[in-house]
Amino acid sequence: MVARIESLTKSIQGIDINFSIRTIPLVLLGTLFVSFGLLINQLGFYQDDWHHVYFAHSLGLSHLWDMFLYDGRPLAAMLYIAGFSFLGFTPLHWHISTLILRYLTVLFTWLYLKDIWPDHKRPVAWAASPTRRINSRSRKRRTRLSATP
Repeated sequence: MVARIESLTKSIQGIDINFSIRTIPLVLLGTLFVSFGLLINQLGFYQDDWHHVYFAHSLGLSHLWDMFLYDGRPLAAMLYIAGFSFLGFTPLHWHISTLILRYLTVLFTWLYLKDIWPDHKRPVAWAASPTRRINSRSRKRRTRLSATP
Protein backbone atom coordinates (compact mmCIF):
# COMPACT_ATOMS: atom_id res chain seq x y z
CA MET A 1 0.00 0.00 0.00
CA VAL A 2 2.78 2.44 0.93
CA ALA A 3 4.69 1.56 -2.23
CA ARG A 4 1.61 2.27 -4.33
CA ILE A 5 1.11 5.68 -2.70
CA GLU A 6 4.78 6.52 -3.26
CA SER A 7 4.55 5.55 -6.94
CA LEU A 8 1.41 7.67 -7.38
CA THR A 9 3.11 10.61 -5.68
CA LYS A 10 6.14 10.31 -7.98
CA SER A 11 3.95 10.13 -11.06
CA ILE A 12 1.97 13.20 -10.00
CA GLN A 13 5.14 15.15 -9.25
CA GLY A 14 6.44 14.38 -12.72
CA ILE A 15 3.43 15.95 -14.46
CA ASP A 16 4.12 19.42 -15.80
CA ILE A 17 0.83 21.26 -16.24
CA ASN A 18 0.95 24.44 -18.30
CA PHE A 19 -1.95 26.81 -18.80
CA SER A 20 -2.06 29.68 -21.22
CA ILE A 21 -2.89 33.19 -20.10
CA ARG A 22 -6.37 32.79 -21.60
CA THR A 23 -7.18 29.58 -19.76
CA ILE A 24 -6.03 30.61 -16.28
CA PRO A 25 -9.29 32.51 -15.53
CA LEU A 26 -11.24 29.40 -16.52
CA VAL A 27 -9.05 27.20 -14.32
CA LEU A 28 -9.55 29.63 -11.44
CA LEU A 29 -13.31 29.56 -12.04
CA GLY A 30 -13.31 25.75 -12.12
CA THR A 31 -11.29 25.56 -8.92
CA LEU A 32 -13.63 28.05 -7.27
CA PHE A 33 -16.68 26.07 -8.37
CA VAL A 34 -15.25 22.81 -7.05
CA SER A 35 -14.26 24.50 -3.77
CA PHE A 36 -17.47 26.44 -3.12
CA GLY A 37 -20.12 25.72 -5.73
CA LEU A 38 -20.78 21.99 -5.76
CA LEU A 39 -23.13 21.99 -2.78
CA ILE A 40 -24.39 25.54 -3.15
CA ASN A 41 -28.02 24.49 -3.60
CA GLN A 42 -27.96 22.66 -0.24
CA LEU A 43 -26.69 25.62 1.77
CA GLY A 44 -28.91 27.86 3.82
CA PHE A 45 -28.60 30.77 6.18
CA TYR A 46 -26.23 30.13 9.06
CA GLN A 47 -25.65 31.33 12.63
CA ASP A 48 -24.98 35.05 12.35
CA ASP A 49 -27.26 35.49 9.33
CA TRP A 50 -30.48 34.74 11.17
CA HIS A 51 -30.89 37.95 13.12
CA HIS A 52 -30.42 39.97 9.91
CA VAL A 53 -32.99 37.82 8.10
CA TYR A 54 -35.40 38.02 11.04
CA PHE A 55 -35.25 41.81 11.34
CA ALA A 56 -35.51 42.38 7.59
CA HIS A 57 -38.30 39.85 7.01
CA SER A 58 -40.50 40.36 10.06
CA LEU A 59 -39.97 44.04 10.85
CA GLY A 60 -39.11 45.40 7.41
CA LEU A 61 -35.96 46.64 5.77
CA SER A 62 -36.16 50.03 7.46
CA HIS A 63 -35.62 48.40 10.87
CA LEU A 64 -32.19 47.21 9.78
CA TRP A 65 -31.01 50.79 10.38
CA ASP A 66 -32.00 50.47 14.05
CA MET A 67 -30.37 47.07 14.43
CA PHE A 68 -27.06 48.15 12.91
CA LEU A 69 -27.06 51.44 14.80
CA TYR A 70 -27.31 49.43 18.02
CA ASP A 71 -24.68 47.00 16.68
CA GLY A 72 -22.20 49.82 16.10
CA ARG A 73 -22.06 49.50 12.30
CA PRO A 74 -24.75 51.87 11.00
CA LEU A 75 -23.43 52.02 7.42
CA ALA A 76 -23.63 48.23 7.10
CA ALA A 77 -27.39 48.66 6.96
CA MET A 78 -27.04 50.08 3.45
CA LEU A 79 -25.39 46.86 2.22
CA TYR A 80 -28.01 44.64 3.80
CA ILE A 81 -30.93 46.75 2.62
CA ALA A 82 -29.53 46.70 -0.93
CA GLY A 83 -28.82 42.97 -0.61
CA PHE A 84 -32.30 42.03 0.61
CA SER A 85 -33.91 44.34 -1.96
CA PHE A 86 -31.93 42.82 -4.82
CA LEU A 87 -31.47 39.19 -3.70
CA GLY A 88 -34.52 38.66 -1.52
CA PHE A 89 -34.71 36.10 1.27
CA THR A 90 -33.61 33.04 -0.71
CA PRO A 91 -30.28 31.64 0.54
CA LEU A 92 -29.37 30.34 -2.93
CA HIS A 93 -29.38 33.88 -4.35
CA TRP A 94 -27.05 35.05 -1.60
CA HIS A 95 -24.67 32.12 -2.10
CA ILE A 96 -24.55 32.61 -5.88
CA SER A 97 -23.78 36.30 -5.43
CA THR A 98 -21.04 35.39 -2.94
CA LEU A 99 -19.61 32.90 -5.44
CA ILE A 100 -19.55 35.63 -8.11
CA LEU A 101 -17.87 38.07 -5.72
CA ARG A 102 -15.27 35.45 -4.79
CA TYR A 103 -14.54 34.83 -8.46
CA LEU A 104 -14.13 38.54 -9.12
CA THR A 105 -11.79 38.79 -6.13
CA VAL A 106 -9.67 35.89 -7.36
CA LEU A 107 -9.69 37.17 -10.96
CA PHE A 108 -8.66 40.72 -10.06
CA THR A 109 -6.02 39.44 -7.64
CA TRP A 110 -4.57 37.34 -10.45
CA LEU A 111 -4.69 40.25 -12.92
CA TYR A 112 -3.04 42.56 -10.41
CA LEU A 113 -0.27 40.11 -9.50
CA LYS A 114 0.25 39.21 -13.16
CA ASP A 115 0.98 42.87 -13.94
CA ILE A 116 3.38 43.20 -11.01
CA TRP A 117 5.33 40.00 -11.76
CA PRO A 118 4.91 39.21 -15.47
CA ASP A 119 7.78 36.70 -15.51
CA HIS A 120 6.38 34.53 -12.71
CA LYS A 121 3.21 33.07 -14.21
CA ARG A 122 2.91 29.90 -12.15
CA PRO A 123 3.53 31.44 -8.68
CA VAL A 124 1.13 34.29 -9.51
CA ALA A 125 -1.61 31.87 -10.58
CA TRP A 126 -1.05 29.84 -7.42
CA ALA A 127 -1.11 32.95 -5.21
CA ALA A 128 -4.46 34.02 -6.69
CA SER A 129 -6.10 30.60 -6.55
CA PRO A 130 -9.30 30.13 -4.53
CA THR A 131 -7.74 27.33 -2.48
CA ARG A 132 -5.30 29.87 -1.04
CA ARG A 133 -8.31 31.96 0.01
CA ILE A 134 -9.84 28.99 1.84
CA ASN A 135 -6.65 28.27 3.78
CA SER A 136 -6.04 31.89 4.77
CA ARG A 137 -9.65 32.37 5.88
CA SER A 138 -9.65 29.23 8.03
CA ARG A 139 -6.42 30.34 9.73
CA LYS A 140 -7.94 33.73 10.52
CA ARG A 141 -11.07 32.09 11.87
CA ARG A 142 -9.07 29.86 14.21
CA THR A 143 -7.02 32.80 15.45
CA ARG A 144 -10.11 34.87 16.06
CA LEU A 145 -11.85 32.06 17.94
CA SER A 146 -8.83 31.31 20.08
CA ALA A 147 -8.52 34.98 21.05
CA THR A 148 -12.08 35.06 22.39
CA PRO A 149 -12.15 34.99 26.22
